[in-house]
Amino acid sequence: MYPSSAKSTFWGRRMKAWKGYFLNQKLAKKMLVIVVILVAAISFSFFTSLHYLIRSYDDNMYRLAETGLKQTIGDLNRRLNDISRLAGDIAADMDVQENMIVLGAPDMEHMDSRARGQAYDALYPYYDNNEYILSISLFVNSCVVNMGYGADLDSEKRLCIVDDLSVRNGDAMWLAQEDSRDTIACARMIRQRKYLKFTDLGAVYLIADLDAMIQDSMQDIPDEDDRGILILMDEHGRLVSGELEGDGTDYRNIWEKSHGTYQILRIAGGKRMFVLSGELFIEGWKYVYLLDYNSLFYHLSTVKMIMIAASALSVLLFLLITRRVLVNIFGHLELLIRKIHAYGQGQELSRYPEAVYRERQDEIGQLHRTFHEMTHSVKILRDENYDKQILLRDTTIKMLRQQINPHFLYNTLDTINWMALGSGSEEISTMVKALAKLYRASANNTDELISVQSELEYLDSYIQIQKIRYKDRLDFCTWLEDGVQQYLIPKLCIQPLVENAVKYSLECSMDVCMIRVDIHRSGKMLLVKVSNTGSAFAENVLEKLGTGELESQGTGIGLLNIEQRLKLLYGGECGLRAINENGMAAVILTIPHQRKEENGACNSSR
Repeated sequence: MYPSSAKSTFWGRRMKAWKGYFLNQKLAKKMLVIVVILVAAISFSFFTSLHYLIRSYDDNMYRLAETGLKQTIGDLNRRLNDISRLAGDIAADMDVQENMIVLGAPDMEHMDSRARGQAYDALYPYYDNNEYILSISLFVNSCVVNMGYGADLDSEKRLCIVDDLSVRNGDAMWLAQEDSRDTIACARMIRQRKYLKFTDLGAVYLIADLDAMIQDSMQDIPDEDDRGILILMDEHGRLVSGELEGDGTDYRNIWEKSHGTYQILRIAGGKRMFVLSGELFIEGWKYVYLLDYNSLFYHLSTVKMIMIAASALSVLLFLLITRRVLVNIFGHLELLIRKIHAYGQGQELSRYPEAVYRERQDEIGQLHRTFHEMTHSVKILRDENYDKQILLRDTTIKMLRQQINPHFLYNTLDTINWMALGSGSEEISTMVKALAKLYRASANNTDELISVQSELEYLDSYIQIQKIRYKDRLDFCTWLEDGVQQYLIPKLCIQPLVENAVKYSLECSMDVCMIRVDIHRSGKMLLVKVSNTGSAFAENVLEKLGTGELESQGTGIGLLNIEQRLKLLYGGECGLRAINENGMAAVILTIPHQRKEENGACNSSR
């Protein structure tokens, strides 16, 4: 014996193993197992209910059969009772008694013939009154008056009958016929009623057709094959009628088993019989009624078998159909899995059917269509990425080809600066130094983000050049919130905005143009606002430039480039916004707080 903890651990491992095995099976098999379990549970409930229903129906049928058989026994009892009453009427008949007195008197032998004839005539009405009477006999000492076929009884048997009747106080006595089981005898003592003497005068002995009474009692059963066999036994257990030839059945034992209700028993030879037993109105006599169970309930048994077979066939057919449906449904899923594996291995999907799923609106059709749309989208992205890589490579090559040696350009600009200073041209020197500073900022590819202070220094170089060009027509100013100088900002993102303001205000008008740069914080965002007089933005100008609805002129491409740079660096919440307010055109650049610490790390407030 294992300890309880060891047994629980063992069964826990077994359950875990079974669960793992089940989970590793294909989905179609899992669904089929679940369906089989459900069908088995439903079938068990159905067949259990059917079993109890059939049992209830069988009981009702057995009760009906029992009622019919008891009715047959009741008819037989009534006919036997009529025989008994007939014997009593004969025994009480005064004509019969008077002639019995004469026949029994020893001193009146000369009147025996006449009395015998009168007694015989007195029996006629009784003989004709009952169709089952075969003979009526009167016993008086050694004298016998017989009507009908007669009873071949010797004097000793007659004396035994009279002796038995003398102790019955006038009650009828029934006797089985030893030589025939088709007849039965009823005897009754004749007692003198005249003067209420009640002396024994003799006996009346009736022989009745028992077989005819039994057959007439069964006449309500239309089919003779369904009438069965009625076994009668006297008070000593001897068979009176109806024995099955040579079957060796102990009917007394059957009577004891089935007494009081119906039973289904097997008799000698293994034959199944429907048995009903009980007692007749004759004291001590018993009956056993046997019906062939197969012939009586053949149709019922056939219907039961047909119902069970039909139900089992229906369950089997349902399981086969369910299996076919599940295989068909999950076959599409397995096909999708194969397509995914094939796609993952770089194989062509053209050999897999696609048209069949275009019109399907169920989940399977949606899965296959979504997969094909996904593969198509991935192919487009892959091709676009490939084209971009090719374009990037070509652009890099072109840039390398067109790149000028920075040292050579710096040296050249430095030479121009010294020549301008030597000739006294300070403005030219200022413009050359500012240009060199701008070139160094654009050519330096090391830092994408610089401080606001550095960006404003580059912008100052550009403004120096423009002031030399436009003189007093350019009114430029900046306003910074305290502490924003160290915030990081994309390099050269303010200068193109100021350049755009210069182009659309100073180049298109001879009036004085005011350009203002405001930098301040708003919540977690840093806002750079470049506004100018002398121009105005069209409605939704950035969107129209992006879609091509509005044709770019000059630095319009620069605005779009800055917009794309901000989106790539910071996401969709950042970018440019062009508005008109207070008679000025303004571009607002929005980026998150980001400060460069002393150790060089970036600290973002996002």
